[in-house]
Amino acid sequence: MLRASAVAERTGVPTASLVCEGFLGQAAATSTGLGLPGLPTALVPGHVYTAEVHGTIFEALRDPAMFEQVRVELGAVAWPNGADLAPDAMYDAIRARGYWVVGE
Repeated sequence: MLRASAVAERTGVPTASLVCEGFLGQAAATSTGLGLPGLPTALVPGHVYTAEVHGTIFEALRDPAMFEQVRVELGAVAWPNGADLAPDAMYDAIRARGYWVVGE
């Protein structure tokens, strides 16, 4: 998500990346490496787990050219192939179960 936020920030769209407990230091280092040391982050209680993306709409995002086509659509990070990461769905899942699974 930090890479997507960096792309959006460079186009003038304000963002805040959701970062799980235990990853704030990594997020700070990554945002510095992306050339945006002050990239806003928001702490998410619990942990985010990723599911196997093979055969899902998210599989195409492994291609950097596709990933870099990220945009903000109705408040969600989205790509032209229809993949999106809606912050409200992530938040609701994390609050309910303590984790969120990509593609679920």
